Amino acid sequence: MKVLFGADVSFNYIEGLVTRDRAEKVMKNTAEVFRKTDFSIINLENIMGNKEDYTPIVKTGPNLISDESYMNFIDVLKPTALGLANNHLYDFGDEAYRNTVRVLKEKGYLYAGAGDNIDEAYRRNLSDVGQFD
Repeated sequence: MKVLFGADVSFNYIEGLVTRDRAEKVMKNTAEVFRKTDFSIINLENIMGNKEDYTPIVKTGPNLISDESYMNFIDVLKPTALGLANNHLYDFGDEAYRNTVRVLKEKGYLYAGAGDNIDEAYRRNLSDVGQFD
């Protein structure tokens, strides 16, 4: 079994919207690596949403958020799952977190490391993927 663990992925410092065509051009070589794996997971290091719709929390370090169009990059890679357990999950509060989860669910992505409460976050795992039952 070939497993790929992707490090922190964030689009916070990229300007503008991203089309699928642009994402395919930028991620072409990386996508080839992902296609050769049996299981891949990426740590999504930012919230997905419109920055103007949410208020950043007060914290040390940057508050990371990206427009939903940046999911085109993730879509090109087609990872098996996304990891959300990181220090940026609540950078813009509960609503932004819930929006990110909504986006992932609508796109059919499995995710781990987050939930509405500690029990859900603990239960949330990758058992939806057959080889992890």
